[in-house]
Amino acid sequence: MDYKKFSAVLLSVYMLSGFVMAQTDYLGNDTAGVKGFMKELAEFIPTIVDVVVAMIPIIFIFLIVGWLTGLFDNILGAMGMATLKRRR
Repeated sequence: MDYKKFSAVLLSVYMLSGFVMAQTDYLGNDTAGVKGFMKELAEFIPTIVDVVVAMIPIIFIFLIVGWLTGLFDNILGAMGMATLKRRR
């Protein structure tokens, strides 16, 4: 690892964070927009969780049906191959 590049990146991130902090101090600490966004996000997350929880049984059903159809396809394929070998 090139330590000169790493230290240059670290220094630039440090300087950028100081610039951002200076800008937020200059603009003031108006966090009403952020608070409103976080509040709406906190209200929206339970609906996402409800959707995911509702989808889990459907996904399991599709997995089981897919596995069973694959199993029966393999069984029928093996039976077909056995009958073809017997006919020759």
